[in-house]
Amino acid sequence: MKLKKILWNLLVLLIIGYVGILAYQNISQYQRFKVNGQSMNPTLKDGQKLIMKKFQKNDKLHRGDVVIIKVTLKDKEYDFIKRVIALPGEHLEIKNHKVYINGKYLEDEGSTMGEEDCVIPDDSIYVMGDNRDHSLDSRKLGTMKISKVVARKVIPEKKL
Repeated sequence: MKLKKILWNLLVLLIIGYVGILAYQNISQYQRFKVNGQSMNPTLKDGQKLIMKKFQKNDKLHRGDVVIIKVTLKDKEYDFIKRVIALPGEHLEIKNHKVYINGKYLEDEGSTMGEEDCVIPDDSIYVMGDNRDHSLDSRKLGTMKISKVVARKVIPEKKL
């Protein structure tokens, strides 16, 4: 009888521990993501798994941050992974395949298709994929609301 009670208590503790771990994962500050597509090549590969830090309201974004952003297309929401190119209040120009922020050339990898001349709204950012020729980003979709940023700061799983 005593062994049965010990086993029962152990089972209850294991279940409570498992539920606790699941709850912690849901509220913790990190989240797993899987790269879907080629838009961030060569930085991130299609199918690569990442750990991303959940974005909080008081977090600050920086140019160059890699972010997960919620994008709605045809009434369906998708998680896009992109790089922050311009921040709120900045003047962005894309001309002659080059990006300029507040009149200064943004040194980055490769050329940038398209033409753009805008000031980024106070509640928004301008994002692009690193694989500029194969990325659906702010050049087509416009600026993105900061409130739609889900996570940032990539940590590839294999490096943990």
